[in-house]
Amino acid sequence: MGQKTSDRIGALRADLQAAEKLHRNGQTVEYEIHAQHIYGRLREAWERASEEILLAGVVERFSKKVQTQRLRYVANNEAQDYAELDAAMTKCSAQLPGHDQPAAVNAPTPTPNEIRQDIDKLENWATRIRARRQRS
Repeated sequence: MGQKTSDRIGALRADLQAAEKLHRNGQTVEYEIHAQHIYGRLREAWERASEEILLAGVVERFSKKVQTQRLRYVANNEAQDYAELDAAMTKCSAQLPGHDQPAAVNAPTPTPNEIRQDIDKLENWATRIRARRQRS
């Protein structure tokens, strides 16, 4: 895919609009499938954000180089950054097909509002880390 995090967030918001329409029209099965698709793409966006923002581009998948001069940016990461990343990745994975959940969990498909909040979490996380980097 190769998109930057901000581009992925924009694409997720567009996907969400389509999902909201399915939800409003009572197309439950179609909505659930679309919601799973969104969470798959959201997980990919978090993965990209971990390379691009949290690791400041020091290392990237499939790249033959390590940007050691960018390591100074990684030094100001906070424990909260990692905790939020882990929680978001865990939630996304729980919504994906192929990740069997215990029957006792029986979690409903997130509503469009909850999906929006999860997309907002990524955007806010990225904004907060970028702002911190600009101050240092």
